[in-house]
Amino acid sequence: RMLRKLGFTGYIVAHTMYADEADRIHDAGADDAYLTMSETGVALASHLLERVPPAPPLPPGEAS
Repeated sequence: RMLRKLGFTGYIVAHTMYADEADRIHDAGADDAYLTMSETGVALASHLLERVPPAPPLPPGEAS
């Protein structure tokens, strides 16, 4: 909010732990608010998909 009040017109990104805070951050003038733990989980999954080979398929009839 203070950045906008001082006339800053650039892109503002903030992080938060809670979804309800993200709404308040947007309302205060931020362009984006990232949920820290959610974004970390997505980044970790993406990283693993790039580095870990896929598991071999299960034989027919076997549950995972």
